[in-house]
Amino acid sequence: MLSKKIIAIIPARAGSKGLKNKNLRKIGNKSLVEISIQMSKRIKDISMVAVSTDSKLIQKIAHKNKVWCKYLRPKKISGDWAKTSDAIIFTLNQIKEKFDYVIEFQPTFVFRNEKIIKNAISLIKKEKKADSLISVSLIKDTSHKDFSIKIKKKYAFSKKPASLFNRHNLERAYKPFGLIIITKVSSLLKYKNTVCGKTLAYEVKDKLSKLDIDDNLDYEISKYVYLNLKKKYEN
Repeated sequence: MLSKKIIAIIPARAGSKGLKNKNLRKIGNKSLVEISIQMSKRIKDISMVAVSTDSKLIQKIAHKNKVWCKYLRPKKISGDWAKTSDAIIFTLNQIKEKFDYVIEFQPTFVFRNEKIIKNAISLIKKEKKADSLISVSLIKDTSHKDFSIKIKKKYAFSKKPASLFNRHNLERAYKPFGLIIITKVSSLLKYKNTVCGKTLAYEVKDKLSKLDIDDNLDYEISKYVYLNLKKKYEN
């Protein structure tokens, strides 16, 4: 069987609402984007690594790490409301090389377990009918729909009494998140979206891998975690 060519694209624009210059923030002595670049290069199944950015500084980091970042992303696909899938399609069009799959690695997940990535790649390769794959997590907290209540005139109303809220009796429900997104390139170009068509759900249970840096608190927690796991995450 022919090997499937895979490209990893790291979307790392300059702007960020929750945390200024987020992708350039450092954990240890490396920026978030650099951590994702170096992690991607360690995955043997990945044929090529590219960075999609509108930042010249991030472009320099990409070149320093010897990954593709020849052109800066246009402003129209770099704003707060821009779709990441548009940036990925733009990058693929600029590279002009054929790939079977594209993996989106968001830089904000700095503690990715590489085994999770390898297993997800194996899964989508086996499921030939699948158009895409996204990481999901079992909902265990009060964001679950069974915990949902409404407040009317200061009083709480719900479908069942609060005393019956027990996580062990919840209907199993999952939420998608961006730790890993894999898409067939042909499906991406057809649907213009990275999560499209028949989408595989890959459940991630590892709590550390799910840590996502979205604001300053997340960033401070990540720095603390890194200091306590320094030997594991330093090259």
